[in-house]
Amino acid sequence: AGRDVILEIEIQGAMQVKAKRPDAVSVFIKAPSFEELEKRLRGRGDTAEEKIVGRLETARREYQIIPQYDYLLISETGKPELAADQLLSIIRAARCRTSQQENVTE
Repeated sequence: AGRDVILEIEIQGAMQVKAKRPDAVSVFIKAPSFEELEKRLRGRGDTAEEKIVGRLETARREYQIIPQYDYLLISETGKPELAADQLLSIIRAARCRTSQQENVTE
């Protein structure tokens, strides 16, 4: 319908979407470093140690899949507006793809 849709989903879901909709644009959002990710998880103060360890193990596995994404967005600490601007730039770029244009050959 000509609308942009943003899905916040796990890697398995993202790969399923990409398989069904090859034109979908995938963006992996990550912390600037693994150490920063751990700091953020621990800084919340509401997560059990075993869950933090599990989340960090999952992140290590997921980082191996990043090259399968179209874009990588680094979420800088304390700069959510920067991440939002970068995501908006990705959306704008995706709209300019030749495959999204009706009159490419005219």
